[in-house]
Amino acid sequence: MSAQATLPQAGSMLSIHQAIDRYAPYLAACRNSLTRDLARAPAAKYLASYFERGKMIRPMLVFLSAAAVGGEAIDALPAAEAMEMLHVAALLHDDIIDGAEERRGLPALHQCIGEAATIGVGDYLILKAFDVLARAAENAPSFSKQCVCSANMLNSAVKVSSASLSPRVTAPPNCSISPSHVAKQLRSSRPR
Repeated sequence: MSAQATLPQAGSMLSIHQAIDRYAPYLAACRNSLTRDLARAPAAKYLASYFERGKMIRPMLVFLSAAAVGGEAIDALPAAEAMEMLHVAALLHDDIIDGAEERRGLPALHQCIGEAATIGVGDYLILKAFDVLARAAENAPSFSKQCVCSANMLNSAVKVSSASLSPRVTAPPNCSISPSHVAKQLRSSRPR
């Protein structure tokens, strides 16, 4: 897995299927890394199913963001892993708030281990995600930060557009790249 994560040439655009095919090895590596890193997590046997069944959209956004800033997908793997941990943590907490009975076709975690324990597992995932990001930042501080900032902006845009609202994307605090930079990269890759 040493392929350069690059955006298509101006005038062409990757289809969603091409993007999935291109980044499939990195998505698999992300899923494997999550499984390995969380093997000793609280409620590990339950967590495994959350990460095995996920669509991995946020890690895909991280890999695409790496391409947008000229990086390699393999270098973005820790950021992708952290984004998925944060996403699952939010789902766990959200399921409690919403009183959900199922998640990804299985009983919601709080149905299995209780609400207090599920909150603890969600909090653990948040802390673990920041630990993964801190270690990644030691190896490539600027690049890791750019990937996470770009993925956050793209994730915001996806949420906004899926809600049929006008996109209003802003950079997270201390983000070294601007939304306009990412938008410019994305526009330059659209077919004309």
